[in-house]
Amino acid sequence: MSYKKETNLVCVLLIGMIFLCFAQRDLYAGLSWEQNLVVVEVGLEDATASAVFRCTNTGDYPLSVTVMQLPHGIKVDRVRLKSIRPGESREFTATCQVARVYGAAQWNIELVTDEPGAEPHVLGVRVKRPQIIRAEGAGDLVWRVGDEAESKTISLTVDYNKPVELSLSKRPQREGDEKSSREKEAPVVEQVSGGFKSELKVVKAGKQYELVVTPISTERNRVESIVLDSDLPDTIAPMMRYRAMIVPAQRAGDSEKSEQDRVNE
Repeated sequence: MSYKKETNLVCVLLIGMIFLCFAQRDLYAGLSWEQNLVVVEVGLEDATASAVFRCTNTGDYPLSVTVMQLPHGIKVDRVRLKSIRPGESREFTATCQVARVYGAAQWNIELVTDEPGAEPHVLGVRVKRPQIIRAEGAGDLVWRVGDEAESKTISLTVDYNKPVELSLSKRPQREGDEKSSREKEAPVVEQVSGGFKSELKVVKAGKQYELVVTPISTERNRVESIVLDSDLPDTIAPMMRYRAMIVPAQRAGDSEKSEQDRVNE
């Protein structure tokens, strides 16, 4: 065998060994999480929620978390995720600010390790808080231009350990506004605003209500937010906003197309 052939063979063997080394490294590298998503149920007056994440190095060499990206509203305790030996487990606690969470919300934490070519690890904290006031029919407040100005109703049910008084908000409100201090005034149960008449009816005092919305006219497009308030602190029950809309009339061609789409489905 010539020197050139021997050199080529050695090069091929070296390249093969290097490839196998990296393949072996990728094959046995890894950080395994006990849970990638932690669901936390909080009480009505809880301001924070905590979730514990535990991981184990299931590979054959030490791994470290090099980057941790946290979303707004979440903090972590002292994190010890450096030089995690094979078979070793570590954990950290994530604490979320949930005072303004109603219903459900989720935060995602992204971690990057020093494992070559590995995708970022994404961990989620999902918080669930009971909804005190449930609404049915909130998505039905839509009329088309030229429709009959008929009334539509949202049914409201209170699920709380004491009666809750609802009223129409008479203060101008924008998205993001918070409740101001309560005035000692009679609740507003009827008002006209933005081309819609709103009436709040009591079905069962403190427990069941109906919000009846009627357009004054359907001659042109309109959008209006109807805001309900309660006698509870906004840390427990926020202002409730329902959007009433008068939208352009559907053209005949659009109607036929929609019908054909339903047939095709």
